[in-house]
Amino acid sequence: MNLSKLSIEEKTNYQKILLSYIKNFESTNHFLTFIEAIRKEDKNPVLATGREFHCFVGNITWTKAIFADKLEVLKNAQSTTLDQNHKRTLNAIKTLTPINFTMKIKDKKKKFEFKIFDVEEQEASNEKKVIKITPIFDVLFLSSIADIKRILKLEV
Repeated sequence: MNLSKLSIEEKTNYQKILLSYIKNFESTNHFLTFIEAIRKEDKNPVLATGREFHCFVGNITWTKAIFADKLEVLKNAQSTTLDQNHKRTLNAIKTLTPINFTMKIKDKKKKFEFKIFDVEEQEASNEKKVIKITPIFDVLFLSSIADIKRILKLEV
């Protein structure tokens, strides 16, 4: 997420979404500990060919391997509308859209699913779909810990 490009309303909405996911964990600290465990890996865990990441807080599995070139497209498009006219971006969208992630929290034995993209239909039928990276994917695999903490501390 690029905080400088987000409006106050977008930041507030982002915070609400994050807080809804944090409810699945024991606390905000557990959530941040999970993210820090992901960041400590030498290589982004989403690139693991085994399609899973485990730590003492919980684990994440996904349905299809993700390669470095697709992750690079996601990092470049972070928290913005994806440029659907660019061939590399289109290929990444087509490849990554069907991937499902399942996250299990060990202490609560809860699990929830998420995707990489949110697709919003435009009101006018001749407009393109707006495709954005989901906040939970962004936070887990792309955003810095400092940005995540800033969003969580945001006061409106």
